[in-house]
Amino acid sequence: MVVLRLGGVYADIDVECRQPLDSVIQPTDTLLVGWDAELPTSAAAATQQYARQRQIATWFFAAAPGHPVLRELCDHIARNAVTVFSNNTVRDTLERTGQGVWTDMVLRHALQHPTAKHDDPWKVRILPRVAFGVHASAGDDELGPHLPGVVVLHHFLGSWQWQGSWARHMPAHRKALQIMAPLLPKGWVRTSSRLHGEAEPVPASTALHFPVSVNFNPPFTMMVDLVGSGDKQAGVDVSAAVTAHGTWQPAVAPHRKPAVVEALVGALSRHSGSHANSPVGTSSSSSSGNGSGALAAGRAAAPAAGATAAAAADSMSHRYSSSSSSS
Repeated sequence: MVVLRLGGVYADIDVECRQPLDSVIQPTDTLLVGWDAELPTSAAAATQQYARQRQIATWFFAAAPGHPVLRELCDHIARNAVTVFSNNTVRDTLERTGQGVWTDMVLRHALQHPTAKHDDPWKVRILPRVAFGVHASAGDDELGPHLPGVVVLHHFLGSWQWQGSWARHMPAHRKALQIMAPLLPKGWVRTSSRLHGEAEPVPASTALHFPVSVNFNPPFTMMVDLVGSGDKQAGVDVSAAVTAHGTWQPAVAPHRKPAVVEALVGALSRHSGSHANSPVGTSSSSSSGNGSGALAAGRAAAPAAGATAAAAADSMSHRYSSSSSSS
């Protein structure tokens, strides 16, 4: 309610800032959020105590005063203060004030207010998972704190899971388990249903595509598929990669810009009719700073077919250099 009234940045007490927010928040942003997680199936989401198969983080966001999403959320909480959404205590909280209702409201508003509407002040920008959704205990082979794209790092103390009124009669060893959760293997506490009740099914997603703010300067929004339902290149789910890192190129680490040879090979492959090395999320409109409209509609356009291989390679190298510096 404070952010609704005054605007500003909200952060949980266990959130660590890794980058200056001035480098992330754009002058035109009125609601800035980030993807939290994306699970392969609804069953997997339920097992790990997630509210949605693909959900938005609640522990960090920035908003302008009076944003409609925050107003709708406050109204929802007021109407349902005594409503029981689930016998599972974690899920009940997530549907009342957490990622369940937050994800539903943010996505519904984002689809009703696409970034292509330049005269609409109430748009939403959703950053890739690496920005806000990294777990402090993730390993180097995962989406972890070692990545340069991390904006804030969430330590997941989870005090709300053991300090609520329903937890007053929880055995001491179970409360201790919750307190120690950040030191335990990732997901261990989430999957222990005995602490909070049996896991309940997660509703299947009704959306076909999801907005992600791509790491580019200036940033633009790209619509991606649900994990497992979109294109694969070099054996990797492209939509999942863009959702996680905000960028994509086959065989290149998301936080590393391509070498000149890699850019040249990519350019030559496109002139030969293959798009295996084509970048996702680049277009002629995005390079002019006005790419949100074209990409919010679906796919990014490849560079003009009439360009020479050398010119295309130079263009790709420049674009990826910009993308790398912004990530």
